[in-house]
Amino acid sequence: MFIPNLFKHWTYQLFSPTKALKGKYKAFKSLLTHDQKVHVLMAELEEIYYNQVRVDFKLIEDKYNDLSRYVFAMLKDFEKMCPTCYPDLKDYFKKFDSYVKFIFGSREHNTSAPFTIALSKLPLDSQTLVGSKALNLSIIKRDLKLPVPKGFVITTNAFRYFIEFNDLRKAIEERLAKLDINSTASLNVISNELVDTMMKAEIPPIIIEDILNSYDSLQNQA
Repeated sequence: MFIPNLFKHWTYQLFSPTKALKGKYKAFKSLLTHDQKVHVLMAELEEIYYNQVRVDFKLIEDKYNDLSRYVFAMLKDFEKMCPTCYPDLKDYFKKFDSYVKFIFGSREHNTSAPFTIALSKLPLDSQTLVGSKALNLSIIKRDLKLPVPKGFVITTNAFRYFIEFNDLRKAIEERLAKLDINSTASLNVISNELVDTMMKAEIPPIIIEDILNSYDSLQNQA
């Protein structure tokens, strides 16, 4: 894109200087608009960071995506104003942007089996696979040798699979991005909306089968 833009720029400069000047002026106005939006977003992100404002991570991700879009628009404005002045800026920006978005996208969402695990078979490193209550019951039985009711756990992998199966991630993240974590009213509204969304979703057949099999195994042990 650099060579065509440069050719277009010099064509206007030589044969239509008035049009070139108008184009620069239009790009400059656009630059100021995008610059203002960038500063607003930077101020919002700085306020969250320095004041330790509690927000959902999705809100930060959304704000960065907006920031990235406006910064890239500024680079395009620069290019229109002077194609030869900043030839490497876009490449540097894309590298930086890809690093940041890699960090945002590096959160793992394991949706593979096991979807259920017997309390007696919970592995030692299952902190991310089950809740703390189930893990503590397993530790009590394994380490303290105290009696614990027989049971099984539906894993976090099952929950993630349920989310992906129903394509709920976008709907959840959109609601969380609007959440005011310091407002009880906001928490109640968003919480109720999320519960309603979950209740209307379908439980994947593979998870139903796994739960029923675990229940049958539990019954056979009785």
